[in-house]
Amino acid sequence: MNKPLLIMTYGQSNADRHVTKPRLPSPLLEDLNVVTLTAGMGVRGCGYNDDGTRMDRKGEFTIDGRRVQPANLPPVLPAAYNETRGTSMLHVAGAMARTQTGAPVVGVRAAAKGGLRFVALPGREGIAGIYKLADGSISPILTLLAEEAAEIAAHLAEICGEAPSVVYILFVHGEADRSTPPGDYVREFNEARALITEGLAQRGLTPRWLITQAAGTSAAGDGNAWQSRLAVLDALSMDPDLVFVGPLYPYPLIDHVHYSSIGKALIGELSGLVIGLLERGHSWETPFLSHWRLDENIISIECATPEPLTFQQGLDHLDNYGFSIPVGPTIQRVTLDGPARLKIELDTIPDRKFFLDYAFRRTSRLHPEQVRNHCFAQGAVRTTWAHSSRAVDGEILRKWLPGFRLHIDPRTQSAVQ
Repeated sequence: MNKPLLIMTYGQSNADRHVTKPRLPSPLLEDLNVVTLTAGMGVRGCGYNDDGTRMDRKGEFTIDGRRVQPANLPPVLPAAYNETRGTSMLHVAGAMARTQTGAPVVGVRAAAKGGLRFVALPGREGIAGIYKLADGSISPILTLLAEEAAEIAAHLAEICGEAPSVVYILFVHGEADRSTPPGDYVREFNEARALITEGLAQRGLTPRWLITQAAGTSAAGDGNAWQSRLAVLDALSMDPDLVFVGPLYPYPLIDHVHYSSIGKALIGELSGLVIGLLERGHSWETPFLSHWRLDENIISIECATPEPLTFQQGLDHLDNYGFSIPVGPTIQRVTLDGPARLKIELDTIPDRKFFLDYAFRRTSRLHPEQVRNHCFAQGAVRTTWAHSSRAVDGEILRKWLPGFRLHIDPRTQSAVQ
């Protein structure tokens, strides 16, 4: 393959805006053919002032142990020279995609800023939304995504004689919109996507969206019973062109909400693997909830899955493999009933409505032993698919069931999701 690749992120701090230390000793993070713009903060994208204008802030680029002075920076440099003490998810994604496709060069860049909703709340000034500002105008984070994608594409064309026609956009968002109603979140996401598609089309580029589901917080935060996590599933069900990389709850955190260097490397590697498959004309399929049925005290959950389901063992902190009921009957046990069915046995036959959650819980101060370097509410349901990591020795990439909430009504007895 002689055509270069272009990968960007869109979202908030976990979309590679946050620098996580240390940099892992991985060959994928040494790939000099993954490049980024040096303007702004390199891989992390532009900085922004409160009034929405670009901040005159430069990222650190280091070559052979010496920092390159901002005045001497060329327009493009390898991502390996940028933020050399941190681990970049985009760098790993680009390197992995390159090994899968043979692309000569991969350009990467984040269009993101920490703590921002899609649309700013009233009374907020400046950069307060990744889609719209408080005054209703379009956020520069959105407009610069298209502008900088075209800029990187032009540099890639200079480097290898051909420009990419597709931009892979890794969507990593949801923490700031955790209480936004799913319908509003999906609408704002689709509106933002339409504007990005239009901006890219004007520059001869087409987006290919890779979607993730946020992990949530550690026990120090509020958990992950967030509406935005459900909204992502709604968006995926409405548009078959969206590619779901997977939920992010399996990956370790470094604080209450940001992924550790290992977490970022594994997310980036899985994303790069997916991009490589798509570039070679293959599909990427992960397990999803299909429908449920209640028979007396047994809930049967059917999944659409490309491989048989199984449980990840060794997650001793998890009760019932990640299933929980906040108010209602008690779960007695969770078992597999065939390659695509889960059985949840309750202690009683329910006679009123309740919620059945999977990897979807609020934190409880009653269980301090659950403080650990992962999100509070993980899940243990995955498929048998496995891929040994090249980014982190001993780690294995897998396909996980996303977190969800089921509204169980004994009068209905079953429902298609």
